[in-house]
Amino acid sequence: MFNNKRDISSPENSPPKRNKRSKKNQDAITTAPVINAAPSAIILTKNIKSQAKRIRKEEDKLDTLAQHFKQNAQIIRAPFARESLEGTQDIAKLEAICDNKLGPDREAQHLSAQIIDKYGKPILFYFGHRIASTDGKPPPEIKLADQYKNRTQSYFDSVNAPKFFDGLHPAKCEAYHVECQRLATAVPLHNDPKRHQSPTMKYQVEVDLDRYIIDMKDKADIEDAEKAEDANKEEKMEYAGVIHLVQGWTQQGHVNQGLYISRDITASSSGLSKVISYYLATRPIARALAILFKVVFPEYYLQYQEAFDAGVWLQDDPGPFLGRAIIYKFQGRLHRDRKDVGPSVCFPVGYFTGGEMQFPQLDAKFT
Repeated sequence: MFNNKRDISSPENSPPKRNKRSKKNQDAITTAPVINAAPSAIILTKNIKSQAKRIRKEEDKLDTLAQHFKQNAQIIRAPFARESLEGTQDIAKLEAICDNKLGPDREAQHLSAQIIDKYGKPILFYFGHRIASTDGKPPPEIKLADQYKNRTQSYFDSVNAPKFFDGLHPAKCEAYHVECQRLATAVPLHNDPKRHQSPTMKYQVEVDLDRYIIDMKDKADIEDAEKAEDANKEEKMEYAGVIHLVQGWTQQGHVNQGLYISRDITASSSGLSKVISYYLATRPIARALAILFKVVFPEYYLQYQEAFDAGVWLQDDPGPFLGRAIIYKFQGRLHRDRKDVGPSVCFPVGYFTGGEMQFPQLDAKFT
């Protein structure tokens, strides 16, 4: 009988010999890395996913806050139609309203507001401060003539109740301020005498000197002290102007020639790199503004977003606004951009005291 089986002890059936690892050297042996492995890619993917999740969470929170503003902020009804504001206006008359009716004697509104026309169409939204209602219901609608009643900062400070702030987070504003400072070092600033004041910002500062008190015995000593006080002050000047960052606009007199990118974006290669960095660094505040705009002007948001998707050049800009104007370190004169399709967003940043925005057509002034 033919037997194909081999003996168990046959060398062909015996398992290969293995060298025993000593416990001493076992921890020192490591697996050689695979050449094509990319562990950093896995980490990067996780970071991107976590970042996107964090952004969505933040946007959901902002949307909730914006909806809360829409439901609870004071509604103020104007006695005219929104379309009546689109006609030609007497600038001199409006400037007189700013100087007289909206001057220093008029305390500005400090509380959030939703100004609508007589048909309920939105005109202006002010994201300011709010006082929580005692019954949990929004405040009753008021007339435009009563917009200052119990809505100033002095009244706000006097009320002992839970309070809310509807505006942008201070950290976002501070970060935006830093990026504007950086941008202004690389992009030329412009000045239009019709719309802006002088191309510099002037202010008095005290020179940092060692101080000591002297005995003033007669009139001569007093005069010397007054002269020394005046000599201790200097007038400082800072460069000021406007930067226009517009990714698609029509040139004056060439309406049918298509859209152009603004000169401030493409003035120089170094300036362009700064502009790109600015858009990238200011994405958080741009996203926040987009959410607020979408909640209060939903129909305009869709229109703006469609135009933005068609005209955007710099992909780091999340939209929906194709243009930005940075008014840097000076006052803006009373003006309006009549060629704008719809509403715009305005907000201040920087280190300053006071500051107000006036809307003479609405007899409104806000902090």
